[in-house]
Amino acid sequence: MNIIKKYLTNIGPGVLFKKENFISVKNITGNNFNYYSFGNKNKLKTFYVIKRSPGSGFFSNLTFILNHLRISSKFNFIPIIDMQNFTTIYNEKNKIDSTFNAWEYYFEKLNKYNLQDIYKSKNVIVTNSKFQPNMFLDMDEKELHKYFFKLKIKKKFIEKANNFFKSNFKKNDKILGVHFRGSTYKTARGHAFPPTLEIMINKIEKLIINENYNKIMLVTEELEYLEKLKKKF
Repeated sequence: MNIIKKYLTNIGPGVLFKKENFISVKNITGNNFNYYSFGNKNKLKTFYVIKRSPGSGFFSNLTFILNHLRISSKFNFIPIIDMQNFTTIYNEKNKIDSTFNAWEYYFEKLNKYNLQDIYKSKNVIVTNSKFQPNMFLDMDEKELHKYFFKLKIKKKFIEKANNFFKSNFKKNDKILGVHFRGSTYKTARGHAFPPTLEIMINKIEKLIINENYNKIMLVTEELEYLEKLKKKF
């Protein structure tokens, strides 16, 4: 049984969290977070380790992080996103761009500090992995907007998007973006059902008529949706 637990249970970097490292539970905006001391580095700084393990969908994780950036900013903590020791469903077995930190597959680091330094530092607050009271569940919440600007998407993805745009669209094109979720979204816990094909086609037709779109950019993981929308439009 212990062998099974070792390989199938995701509990994060247990070796870091020895009893002697634990200091107390801090109450921040009505939420409790664990406070640790791992060494004597950076005595005058407080690091705020944001973890979400195993996490959920990509944008759920992103919304979670934006909430914690809001908290760290309010208290002048230094935010650190650790998806290396606290793995998510997006982590790969091998390094991507020289890192095991799944956050850094897509985004630049928030600051100059690395995880090795953090876990040798004097003052470290570690979040839990669930949304807490007083947090926003919608990333479109105005209170979270300014924290988007703290995030920098990796340059290679910006370049890829720009190259795609140049190759597929003209300057005067009016493009309707359609994100038509399928597959697991139909059964995902806590999510509304996606629209049917008939509803989506009807909405697209109305938008084209009302807004004079001349091109559609479709994002979907359902081959059936792709084929039927291509045939229709």
